[in-house]
Amino acid sequence: MAASRNPRLRVEHVRAAIRALTTATAGVSRDAFLESDILRRTAEHAMLIISEAVKDVPVELTDRYPGPPWSDIRGIGNVLRHEYYAVAPLVL
Repeated sequence: MAASRNPRLRVEHVRAAIRALTTATAGVSRDAFLESDILRRTAEHAMLIISEAVKDVPVELTDRYPGPPWSDIRGIGNVLRHEYYAVAPLVL
C-alpha cells in the first residue's frame, strides 16, 4: 500500500485539517466567517482534504464510529469540485 493511502496516515490528515480549520475560525463570529472569503475558502479546502482522506479509510474502520455521516463526508468533495457555485458556506 502506498504511504499516501495508508489509513492511519489518512486519519491523521483528517485530524490535521480539522485542527487547522478550528484554529483558523476560533473566535470568529458567523457573520465574520460569511464575510471572509479567506475563511470560507479555508473551510472548503479543509473539507476537500477531509473528503479525499476519508475515501481511503476502510469501511470496517468508519463503521466502528457511526456518528459522522461518512457518506456525506466522502461526497462533499465532489460537490465542492463540481458544484462549487451552489455550496452554501454555512453547510460546511
